[in-house]
Amino acid sequence: MEPKAIECEILNTTEGARLLRMSEAKLRALASAGALCAFRVGPRWRFRRVDLESWAEQQALANIAHEVSDLRPIEG
Repeated sequence: MEPKAIECEILNTTEGARLLRMSEAKLRALASAGALCAFRVGPRWRFRRVDLESWAEQQALANIAHEVSDLRPIEG
């Protein structure tokens, strides 16, 4: 029995930026800084959809945690 191939959608910069709703320049800057998983094919960046979705989820959770830590009890 042959092992199952793992499907992984690879996105270019335009597609990745659209997915994350950010500019292509911002996505390239994050990739260059190593802030998210990416790889180069020649001079161009490529991104696995699953990695971008995971990064976005981590960012959302970090923002929620920050907002919750800023809450102060209501004094009455």
